[in-house]
Amino acid sequence: MSFHSNTLHTFDGVGAATQAATNQPALHWKNQMIRMKHTPFSAAGASFEIHEWCGSGPATLHVHHSDDEAWHVLKGELTFRYADRSETVGPGTTVFVPAGTAHTYIAAHDARYLIILTPRLSALIAALQADRDPTHQREIYKRFNSELLEPRPQSQDESRHTEARN
Repeated sequence: MSFHSNTLHTFDGVGAATQAATNQPALHWKNQMIRMKHTPFSAAGASFEIHEWCGSGPATLHVHHSDDEAWHVLKGELTFRYADRSETVGPGTTVFVPAGTAHTYIAAHDARYLIILTPRLSALIAALQADRDPTHQREIYKRFNSELLEPRPQSQDESRHTEARN
């Protein structure tokens, strides 16, 4: 059985020059060039969710004690770091991280990927995005049966303050 994503598209009338400059798929309708904008795929069920994302994960190693997580790279590269090694993967590669495995990842600037996660992990991400105070992160992770395993990275302001004291 294979999974096929029927992506949704929005249409706006643009000229051929815009199509050439953006390299977006296009079609003609009533003698006008129509560019299709890609809408990221997203689906949620009772046991797991799939979302098309770009951007990196948290900067520190962390572990989800009860939840598996997986990524499927569509474009660019993702670099995963585990407690004992790192690996860089490209398009067409799927990475599965079972519950209890320490991990983090960094996405290349042009990377797009599908992330497959449980509703609990989706709620964890939403909570972290709603409360961006770094001093609250450990407690937020704990609420979702997850844990940060490294000290949080210092912000640039904190780094400058530390350097000024030394």
